[in-house]
Amino acid sequence: MLYSLGILGGSVMTAWVFRRNLINKFLFTFPDNPSVSISASPGENEVCVLTSKQVEGPFYFPSPERSNIVEDRVGKSLQLKMQVIDYPNCAPIQNAVVEIWQADAEGNYSGYPEQISQDVWKTFMLFGKHGEKKDNGEYTVKPLTDSQYLRGIQRTDENGWVTFDTIIPCWYVGRVPHIHFKVFLNDKEHINAQFYFEKDFCDTLFTTEPPYTKMGKCPIDFKNDGVLASVNGEQSGLLLSIQKDDNSNCMSICRVGVRPV
Repeated sequence: MLYSLGILGGSVMTAWVFRRNLINKFLFTFPDNPSVSISASPGENEVCVLTSKQVEGPFYFPSPERSNIVEDRVGKSLQLKMQVIDYPNCAPIQNAVVEIWQADAEGNYSGYPEQISQDVWKTFMLFGKHGEKKDNGEYTVKPLTDSQYLRGIQRTDENGWVTFDTIIPCWYVGRVPHIHFKVFLNDKEHINAQFYFEKDFCDTLFTTEPPYTKMGKCPIDFKNDGVLASVNGEQSGLLLSIQKDDNSNCMSICRVGVRPV
C-alpha cells in the first residue's frame, strides 16, 4: 500500500468528515500548476481561448479508438461534438487525438468494481491497495476488470472535429456529473480537463428517468464538488450546453483551445 491504514483508529475510520477529506486529498488532489489563466468556452459561437487544465482523476486508463463508446450501458443518449483549435490563431487542428472517459448512469466506471464509487470508504481502501502516485502529484488506480465502456479515442478531421456517441453520466460520492477529456498533439498530452452539466438539467433527468432515478438528485453542487471546491465551484467555462432533438436525444457542441508548442 502507498500509505499505512493501520494507524487509523476505529472511531476515526468511521467518521464521514475524515473519510471525505481523505478521498478529496488523495483522489482529487490538483497537480502543480493546475490551471491556465484563460478558460474554455464550449458552445456554437466562434471562440478562441485556452482551455483550463484540471485533474485527471483516479479512474483513467488508455481508451480504445472508436466514436460510439456506449457498449451495454443504458442512459440518456448524448452526442458530444468537440472541435480542437489552435490558441491564439483560432485555426482548427487536424489529426489531434481526443480521448474521453466517464461514469455511467449509476456512477460506475469501467475497469473497476460496480458501485465502488458509491461508497467513499471502499473507494479509499481500493485506492490504498491499488493506487499509484504519478510524477505530477496525482494518484491513479490500476484497473481491476477488462470492461472498457464509456471510454474512447478519436482523431480530429480536417476541420478539427470529433464526435462521440455516449450517455449523460451520473454523479457519484464526492463528484457532480462530469466527462473527462484529454487532447494529444504529436503524441504529447496538451490538455486534461472535465466537462460539466447544468444542475437543473441533471436534477430533472435524475428524478424522472431510469436508471438515473436509482441514484436520484445529486446531493452536492459545484462549490462542494471534490475537484471544483478547490476553485470555489468555478467550472472555468467547461459547462456544456445541452440541446435536444425531436426524439429528446441530447447533443452538445464545444471547442477546446490548445497551444500547439
